Amino acid sequence: MFIGARSEVKNSFCSNDFKHKCKSWEWAEPELCDRAKKIIPGLLDNIKEKDEEIKSLTMRMKHSQRKRTAAPFLCGLGLGFLLHIAMYVFMM
Repeated sequence: MFIGARSEVKNSFCSNDFKHKCKSWEWAEPELCDRAKKIIPGLLDNIKEKDEEIKSLTMRMKHSQRKRTAAPFLCGLGLGFLLHIAMYVFMM
């Protein structure tokens, strides 16, 4: 550390550590009110649930897109095979 250098101010929030149990330095943010202590964990849980829902829906969307791109290819392949067999039969 340099004398006169500005230190970076960081604040943190952890759902199970409201009082910042570390006593080695002074925290810059004030103590949370009781209402915030009740509301913020619920909001964090909602965010986690929505993130999981987004991941799930993204996976489902990717899976359904693969199905949609594979079906026309397989239909075209099958139709091409049938035409090939038909031409072989009629040319004989």
